[in-house]
Parts: sequence; C-alpha cells; structure tokens
Amino acid sequence: MQKLNQINQNIFTISDFFTQESLESICFILNIRESNEFLKGNESTDLVEQFTNNQDKLQNNWFSREKFAIPDHKDPIFEDATSTINKHLGGYADSMSLWKDYPYFENPIHYDCQECEHIIIVYISGSKLNGTTVWNEEQRNFVQITPEPNKALVLKNSGNILHGMSYFVPEGTTRKSVYINWTSTKKRLVFE
Repeated sequence: MQKLNQINQNIFTISDFFTQESLESICFILNIRESNEFLKGNESTDLVEQFTNNQDKLQNNWFSREKFAIPDHKDPIFEDATSTINKHLGGYADSMSLWKDYPYFENPIHYDCQECEHIIIVYISGSKLNGTTVWNEEQRNFVQITPEPNKALVLKNSGNILHGMSYFVPEGTTRKSVYINWTSTKKRLVFE
C-alpha cells in the first residue's frame, strides 16, 4: 500500500510508487529478474578502497549511465505514475526515463535546471549505498534517503534543492531507477 512520508514542504518519499504490473514492466525493460535486487548486508568491496583505487574510472563517470525514455503518455507505466502523482501531490507526469548507472558512476550534489519544476526518483535496484543526499533547508542539514525497491523520492522545486547520489555506484552493482519530471500543469518537456 502506498504511503506518503513528508520530510519538509518540498521533500517527500512515497513507498510502493508503481503498481506491481508497472514495476514488472520496468524490471523487464531494465533486464532485472526481480524488483528486490538490492544488495543485502555488507558490500563486496570496501567503498573507500574502491574510490581511492579507481580515480581514473570515476573521471569518466558520465559515460556509465544508460537512459531509456518512455515518450508515450498513454503507456501504462506513464499512466500509473500520473495516477500516483495526482493522488498524493497533484499534477502530471511530464517526462520519464529509466536509468541504469554502472559501477563508478556518480552524480554529485547539484541543483536541477529550473525548467524541471519537480522531480521524482523511483529506486528499482542497486546498492543500499546508492541513495540520495538532499539538503533540508528547514532543518539546515543533509538528509540521506536510503533506496528501497519501488520507493520514490519526490523533490518539489528541485531547481532550488541541493541533491545528488550519496556515493558512487560500487563495483559489482548497477543502480536502476526511474526518473520522472512532473508538473502542476500539463506541459511537455523532454530532457536527454
């Protein structure tokens, strides 16, 4: 059952974001056997050691993300996302893409472009380390969002919120997620 958790006026999480049918379709597209493919327990290699020993790979990190756009607003996955957005937040899914981030990919703390308006990151699989770090302006501290299968991080006005991956993707894992731009009015934005 979906559950909305409000962290502050602009940061939320939503559990069970997609229906099981949509989640299975996303997993099929991303070539995942199960939606709960998160690593359990200890990581296979020490993260600090990986970071220290692989600086050359980290410098080329933007080459280690694949994106698969879902351009059709009538696609059942798109309709499912819009239904959840309307139910909890009001608004519309505007653009959506599936992301596969490979080992050593990192996405440092940043602001989104102002055109994005609001974003949602739905975690599909990966390492427990590959959550998102978000600046909570109200509490004046960083909040760590731990990824769980089918859990969404919602950032309203994401162009004004510092956020980024908590750590780079560890060796032997792939971070898989759905990135949704959503708006309070119907408009069509496409970001590559």
